[in-house]
Amino acid sequence: MNSVWGWYIFCIPTAIGSVFLTQIAGPILLNNWFKKHNGLALGIMVATGGIIGSILQPAAGNLIADAGWRNTYFILAGGVAAIVIPIILLTIRFAPKDKGLQPLGAEEVTDAQGNSEPQVISGVSFAKAKKSTAFIALFLFFFIITSIASFSQHLAPFAMTNDYSIKFAGTALGIMQLGIVVGALSFGILADKIGARNTAIFAMILGVVPIIIFLLVPQSPAMFIVGVTIFGFMTTSLGTLGPLLTSSLFGMKDYAQIYSLAAIGLAVAGIVALPAYGFMFQLTGSYNSVLFVILALLVINIFLIIWAFVGKKKLLAQGAWEEVAVTPEAPKEAAVAAEPKNA
Repeated sequence: MNSVWGWYIFCIPTAIGSVFLTQIAGPILLNNWFKKHNGLALGIMVATGGIIGSILQPAAGNLIADAGWRNTYFILAGGVAAIVIPIILLTIRFAPKDKGLQPLGAEEVTDAQGNSEPQVISGVSFAKAKKSTAFIALFLFFFIITSIASFSQHLAPFAMTNDYSIKFAGTALGIMQLGIVVGALSFGILADKIGARNTAIFAMILGVVPIIIFLLVPQSPAMFIVGVTIFGFMTTSLGTLGPLLTSSLFGMKDYAQIYSLAAIGLAVAGIVALPAYGFMFQLTGSYNSVLFVILALLVINIFLIIWAFVGKKKLLAQGAWEEVAVTPEAPKEAAVAAEPKNA
C-alpha cells in the first residue's frame, strides 16, 4: 500500500482473523480441556503470547529500521505461517474426547464396564442469555476493553511523537510484553482466588495508572517504560478475564455459543478503535485526546462489570440458571480395558 486508506480497509479482515485466533479459539479450547484451574490455564496461554511478543516486538522494531516495514511484514507473516499452521493441523485437538481423555477436573466415576456417572453442567441457555442485560453489559465490556487494548498498536507512533526512536519504541513494546506475561498469570490466579468480577474491576482501576503517566510525564524514558509495562499488565486482562467473566455470568451450559457471540464486540472494536485513534491524532496533532477517551472508557467498564452481575442476579431470580446431566464418553483406554478378551 502507498496510502493510509489501505490500512483502514485491511484492518477489517485483520480484526476478524485475529479475534478468532487470539480471543475465541483459545478460550473455548481451554474450557473444553480444563474444568478446574481454568483461570490459571488461560493465564498461561496469554502469558505465552507475552513471552513470544517480548522477543518479536524489539526484533520487529529493528527489522523495520534495517529492512523497512514492507519486508518486515513479509518476514513476520512467513514466520507465523511456518510455525502456526503445522501446530494447528498436527497437534491441536478441540476436545479431550478426541484423544480418548476426560477434561482435567471432570468429576466422574467409571465402573468395570467403562460406564460413567452423569456429569452436571449448569448455566443459562444461549436463547435466554443473549436477551439479558448481563449479556449486553458483557458485549459492551468486550468492545471497550478491546478498544482500550487497541491503543497498544498506537504506542510506537505515540513514542515517536515524544521524540523517541523506532528502536526505543520497539524495545519499550518488548518490555510491555513482559508486563503481559506477569499480568496474564496474575489475573488467572487472582480470578481463581477472588473471582472474575473483583479481578476485572481491579484491572480497570490499575489501567488508570499508565494513562496518567502518558499524560503527565511522557518524555521521561524511564516513566514511559513503566507506563507501557503497566499498560501491558492491564490489557492482558482481556485474554484472561473475558472468558472467565462469560463462564461466571452464564455458566458452562452454552458457554461456547454465548462467548462467541459476545466476542463479536472484540472484532468490532478492532475495526472501530484503531482508525478512530488515528483520526483523533490527525485532527488534534496529539494523542492526549485519545488518552482522555481511554480514561473515560476504563471508568465505564467498571460500571459495566457491576451492571453485568446485577443482570446475573435477575437471571437467577427468573430461574434461568439450569442444570443438565450429561454422561461423558468414557476414555478409550477404559473402554478397551473393559472389553472381553475374545470379543
